[in-house]
Amino acid sequence: MIKGLYVHIPFCRKICTYCDFPKLVAPLSYQREYIDLLIQEIRHYHERLPEVRTVYIGGGTPSGLEPGLLDTLLSEISRHVLAERLQEYTVEFNPEDITPVKVEIMKKHHVSRISVGVETFNPALAMTIGRSDPTTILASGLEILRNNNITNYSFDLLYGLPGQKAEAVAYDLDKALSLEPKHISYYSLILEPRTKLEHDWRNHLVSFPDEEELVKMSDLIDTRLDQSGFKRYEISNYAKEGYESKHNLIYWRLEEYLGLGMGASSQIDNRRFHNARQLKAYMESVRKQGSGYEADEPFEPDKELVMLGLRLVEGLEKGRFEARFKLSIFERFPDMKVHLLNGLLQEDDQRIWLSKRGMDLSNYVLSSLF
Repeated sequence: MIKGLYVHIPFCRKICTYCDFPKLVAPLSYQREYIDLLIQEIRHYHERLPEVRTVYIGGGTPSGLEPGLLDTLLSEISRHVLAERLQEYTVEFNPEDITPVKVEIMKKHHVSRISVGVETFNPALAMTIGRSDPTTILASGLEILRNNNITNYSFDLLYGLPGQKAEAVAYDLDKALSLEPKHISYYSLILEPRTKLEHDWRNHLVSFPDEEELVKMSDLIDTRLDQSGFKRYEISNYAKEGYESKHNLIYWRLEEYLGLGMGASSQIDNRRFHNARQLKAYMESVRKQGSGYEADEPFEPDKELVMLGLRLVEGLEKGRFEARFKLSIFERFPDMKVHLLNGLLQEDDQRIWLSKRGMDLSNYVLSSLF
């Protein structure tokens, strides 16, 4: 059963220096044509959409669509997804896009959660990664949300930015917590190939915090958010009680989801596949076959169940693994016993999970298993 629906809007007003997601700056005519074809793709899958429990519209910058296009897209989704069955409906917003008109559209279509791309409140660091200082505009935008009874909003933040120190992370935490989000995703910056930031690093235009400083930042984030009532439930995600991202939990628990739009991935019927990652190729595919499908991807569910399950603080149910694959998790991945001995993994009768130190070294633990 498809539990989650992801819809990708690839358009941005400008490209952040660190971003490698499928995205582009495009004129309004391209955006209109894209939404028309995205609606065709939604209709192509209409028979399976009533099963959906969560919707997530991401990008790119979905909130950057003009109000008429945004309303058209959400209206189409509302025709196929049963509102009474939805447990969560999220749309990604940039701070400057939280306007009365767009928030009214969110209310009209039963959007229950707003994910705000903040990244940092430090003006100099924001400029380095191609963002604007969100401080003033975000405060007014959140007031608009609250006035419309939308109080479930999440912030995306980054640490490990060029030249950043732990003190700058403390500043970002102070600012974020003062705005009372229900959820915070706090990611360590990954330097992706073929991004402007990677180009600047290769040309010695920027430098990054060393490992010791990154550990200070990570510990500070854990401590401050815990003290402020946020429960860490995944390596990079923290929530007030009951406000965990239901959509992302579908991914991490290896449940079925459908991705629509340019570059979106799906996992259905024990298959993983992706749509075309270039705009023209995606649009041509929808015109020809009704969907943006481009190719299947390698899918090894035993490995993925472990890799994704161990990202969660709750860990992985050993019985679920055995029931699905007809062998114990230790038979399939014997090196797990090594990490139980060295303290990077812990277990009880039902579950196995990363210790606090194991979370800090999660890349090492997972790479050693696979």
